[in-house]
Amino acid sequence: LVAQYGGNVGVGTKIPVAKLQVAQNMTAGTTAAFTNPHLSLRALNTTDNTGFVGMTFATSDANNYGWSWGALRTNGGLGDMVLRNHFNSAQGTEKMRILANGNVGIGDAGPDRKLVLDGAFGTPALEIKKNTDRIVYLGTGSSAAADDNTILHLMHQNVIKINLNTVGDSYLNGGSVGIGTTSPQSKLQVAGGIQMAD
Repeated sequence: LVAQYGGNVGVGTKIPVAKLQVAQNMTAGTTAAFTNPHLSLRALNTTDNTGFVGMTFATSDANNYGWSWGALRTNGGLGDMVLRNHFNSAQGTEKMRILANGNVGIGDAGPDRKLVLDGAFGTPALEIKKNTDRIVYLGTGSSAAADDNTILHLMHQNVIKINLNTVGDSYLNGGSVGIGTTSPQSKLQVAGGIQMAD
């Protein structure tokens, strides 16, 4: 342990370049990731469902502004990783959770699939962009009035080419459509039989 003049503290190094610097050789990530880490935060008790071991990252010199990230014990030695935002709140608002089974929830504290995205009304649950061009939009839409009013946009240069709406109108605006063929010669070409009914 080295404490330099000026306030830097080094563990495993004589020349710390930060307020606290911990230095050691890399360990075997598959066998010693938990038993021989660079930094370990240990609990001295066990409290099911509310026991938390983590770190905070302040965004203000006032209390309760910033982020917290850490392990939240559930039971039986299991726990979730939880990311919270704190805006004048000690409890904060949960933004992301990784369950012990590997499921990830963003906006969802109990994801039942490998990845669950929960967006509020009028915001996309998923958006894919290239620079400033929106390519894929999946969400409730800016005028959605209910959770199940789902919209999928596939876009080119911010122009909607495919619009699928579970409540409103859906349309294709990207060229010709082929069913049973990869090279349609008209706006709609069907290779095979067509059945129509009232």
